[in-house]
Parts: sequence; structure tokens; C-alpha cells
Amino acid sequence: APDDQAIHDRLESWYRDHEQWAELAELMTRDAERLPDDAAVDRLREAASTYSNVLGQPLKAAEVLRKARQRAPHVTELVTDHAAALAAAGELDAAQRAVGDALATVEGAGRTSLLLLRASFRQQLGDDASAVEDLTDAYELDREGVADALVFGLERLRGRAERDSDLPTERTATLRLAQLLTQHGEVERGRGFLVAWIERDSRDAEPLYLLCDLDESIGHWDGVAAAATRLAYITEGEAQVQAALRAAAAATQVGRPAEAVPVLEVVYQAQPGVEELRDKLREVYEAAG
Repeated sequence: APDDQAIHDRLESWYRDHEQWAELAELMTRDAERLPDDAAVDRLREAASTYSNVLGQPLKAAEVLRKARQRAPHVTELVTDHAAALAAAGELDAAQRAVGDALATVEGAGRTSLLLLRASFRQQLGDDASAVEDLTDAYELDREGVADALVFGLERLRGRAERDSDLPTERTATLRLAQLLTQHGEVERGRGFLVAWIERDSRDAEPLYLLCDLDESIGHWDGVAAAATRLAYITEGEAQVQAALRAAAAATQVGRPAEAVPVLEVVYQAQPGVEELRDKLREVYEAAG
């Protein structure tokens, strides 16, 4: 008589009183088959909690939660609980796949938490590049709330790439990290990453441009002059001219215009037909006496 409520309740009380937890969890799982969706989900979550917290069987909990997700696929918390149970059982790859399945349909605020969860699983699996992709997507949804997690993820990716001698990945992570830190007010820390990379590859123009822009924004004109001078030596054409002019402007800002004479002379020798460059060199000669 499976529908006799009195017998059911006495049996459930017996299991609880005698701490027959496995039998109790199985009873709750069977109950869900005869209940409407909302009530069934509550019963299945209770059974999963018993398997996980009392019996120490996270894999059984995951199986029960999978059934709950089938009854309420729109509930983000069930995805989180299911993935956490799989992870507790050591099934990290299955956990991140479960979250990925849910991400195919979940939108809004719940999406951010799922992206962060999958990123953590991917980090544990050693897939820092994919983790950063998830963190970047989450950052676009909640910049203030996810910024710290993205910084941490980028630092992990940069460190792994450095250990693996993967220069392209290390470069990308370093520049993104510097920009992100600067955007969130950690200017000196972001600048440190740029300078460290430039010291390793002094012919890489992009970080030099980033450093110029950063130093201009904080009025660090010595830094602007140094980075722009370096740019003038490694670029060509109009970019070289603009770099030399930028270096001259920075040297003038700090009251030492003569320091720009060498870079202006080098660029003028390479491009003697540029009138603006010739005028600036004349101006700097006069300012320097």
C-alpha cells in the first residue's frame, strides 16, 4: 500500500529513530516519484543531503540531484549542488560538464555564479586558459564582483605559461592583467607587470604603448619619455615620428628638453622629410641652449 500515508509516516519515523539513513534516503527518493515537481525537488534535495552529509556518499547524492534537475531544470541552485556533489566525489570533469550543460540555457544573474563555479573546476583540472575564458564572461556580467577572481585567474594562467615557456599565452595574460589592474585602481601593480614584460622583450611595441598611456594618465613623465624613446627605436614610418614627438613632449614636461635630442636626431636622420619632426628638433635645440 504505497499510498497509505500513515504507514509511510510510521516507516519514516522508524528509519529516523533507528538511524537507518540509507533506507531513509531511498524512501525519500521513491517518494519523489509520486509527488508534483516542487515537492519532489524538496524531497530529493533532502535525500541528497542525507547521502552526502550523513552517509558520506557524494556520488549517490549527485545521482539524486540529477533527478531533481530533471524535474526543475530552471533552478540554478540544483545545478550548483549537483556539480558540487560530483566534485566531492572526485568527478571534476563530470562536474564542469554538468555546469556547461546548464549554461546552454541559463541567463541572467544565475549565469555569473555558474561561470565562476565552472572556472573553479577547470582550475582544479589544470585548464587555466578555459578558466580565464569563463571568468572573462562572468566579468562582463558583473565587473565589480568578478574582478578579483579574474585577476587571480590571469595570474595563474600567466604563471603556468611562464613555467611551460609558452610565451604567447604569457604575453596575453600579462597585458590583460596589467590593463585589468589599472582599470580597478591598482596602477602600480599593473605597471609592474608591464615593466617586467618589457624587460623580457624590449622590442614588443604593444606593452610600450600601454605603459606610455598609463604613465601619462598618472603624470609619470620620466616613464613616458623612456617608453616613447624605446618605441621610436623599434617602430617605423608615422609611428616612429609620433613616438619621438611623444618622448620630446615628456622630456619638456619634466624640464629636461635636451634629453630628447638624441632620439629626435635618430628619427630625423631616418625621415628627414618630415617637417613636424624638423620643427620639433629645432625647438628642442633652442630650449636646450
